[in-house]
Amino acid sequence: MDGNEQAREMLASVGDLIEQVLRDRHDALCGQGFCPDTWKALGELGLLAAALPEEQGGMGAGPTGHAVLMESFGRHLVAQPFLSSIVMASVLLDGEGEGAEQRLGALGRGEHVIVPALA
Repeated sequence: MDGNEQAREMLASVGDLIEQVLRDRHDALCGQGFCPDTWKALGELGLLAAALPEEQGGMGAGPTGHAVLMESFGRHLVAQPFLSSIVMASVLLDGEGEGAEQRLGALGRGEHVIVPALA
């Protein structure tokens, strides 16, 4: 099995996991505005960290994993700051000095919401 095939299988698994979790917990996680409890639940379920590197407690799905998550979140109307807090902040924090790994890990567990000021 080559690297591309392994990556495709991993992303399919991530996508299946996300879909299953969002279907099973639809009423608690979907169709509402930002809620700290929902954010924490998404982190505890491992969904926020799925695309983060394994060193930060993620699955290592990378940018394509972010796209898979965002597609599922959009399909299920999950109104959480995933793009700003996980995607953009993880890129900004990646490798940024001491404690970056801990901050990314906490972010992936839903313990923090980080929204970069980009304007």
